[in-house]
Amino acid sequence: VKTKVIGDAGESITIQHEQMRLIKLGCNDLAKLVKKIPEQFAVGYDISSFEGSGNMRRYIEVKTTVSYGKLHIYNFHMTPSEWSAAETNGDNYYVYRLSISKGDISLFVIKNPVKQYKKDETIEIVPRDGVDVRYSEKSGVYEEILA
Repeated sequence: VKTKVIGDAGESITIQHEQMRLIKLGCNDLAKLVKKIPEQFAVGYDISSFEGSGNMRRYIEVKTTVSYGKLHIYNFHMTPSEWSAAETNGDNYYVYRLSISKGDISLFVIKNPVKQYKKDETIEIVPRDGVDVRYSEKSGVYEEILA
């Protein structure tokens, strides 16, 4: 399966999840405004959503992995544009780490990876045409996929 197909699937799942999250918060109007950002804009995130309170934005970079068995992968790559957007948007920037395996989809949400790295908390990076990010289960939270 091509990387783009995997990425597109992860983004579709994330859009649906975000719409349902906002609806559960009573923000039906905001749920309609969740959208995928076209790649050619290279803004450093894939999905534009909302926190749910007020009109605060949520900028989401989706990282998706597909496998036959359940994986426990604790790393991903961020481009220079993605890392810069994470730094700029701070607490409104999220990485949604989707792991899709036969019969299971798990979502791990990491808020403000740059802050976590700078505070020497739970994220390590290795510069490589952007950064390779290594994280732990303390770096974020697992969320149930809302559909």
